[in-house]
Amino acid sequence: MNFRLLLITLCLVGGVTISLQTTLASLMSTRIGIIQSAFIVNIGGTLVSGLVLLILGNNLRNLNQVPWYALGAGVLGVIIISITNFVIPNIGVGSTLSLIIAGQLVAGMAIDRFGFFNTAVRQFDLNRLLGLILISGGAWLILRR
Repeated sequence: MNFRLLLITLCLVGGVTISLQTTLASLMSTRIGIIQSAFIVNIGGTLVSGLVLLILGNNLRNLNQVPWYALGAGVLGVIIISITNFVIPNIGVGSTLSLIIAGQLVAGMAIDRFGFFNTAVRQFDLNRLLGLILISGGAWLILRR
């Protein structure tokens, strides 16, 4: 398998994982609450990550080299889980995730275009515009009743 195909496969697996995780977290939130579910999801992630670090070793001693604002990723995770916990029961998993993907694409293209957070700059071109239009149109079609 070539490296690009591996990357594509990993992204697709990640997409399936996000769909399952948001659905399960939303199910949990209907029984115990939105923030409570986000807490449990993050505790589970902490435990699994900690176990992997124990098995594979870690590089946490270099944490002081991480920009302070990068530590906000954990806060963003709680926001994402809380939003999906609230929205999925109201509009469904497909609609929720299609809108999230459209939002991710807009933000991702802005990050790419301007090289925010030390990412490589990638120009905004016609292909990217068409992709944005198609994904946004798909989100709109999925959301329609």
